[in-house]
Amino acid sequence: MLVARQHIARRLKRNPSLRPRLPFFVINAYIDALALATSDTGLPRDIFPTRCPWSLEELQDSHFFPEEETRA
Repeated sequence: MLVARQHIARRLKRNPSLRPRLPFFVINAYIDALALATSDTGLPRDIFPTRCPWSLEELQDSHFFPEEETRA
C-alpha cells in the first residue's frame, strides 16, 4: 500500500492537473477492489461498504493504515 501511495504522489507531482480527478480515480479503484475482494474471498458483495470508507486525505497519508485502526 505504501509503494502505491508513493507512486501516486510522484505522478501527482509530475502532473498536478490530475489532482481534481482523484475522487473519480478513487471511486473506480474502489469498484475494482470490491470485485477483487468478492472474487478472492467468496464473500457476498453486500457485506462490504458500498463507498470507500476513507477520505482522500487518509488515502494519501503515508502513515494511515486502516487495518491498524481496526485493531485499536
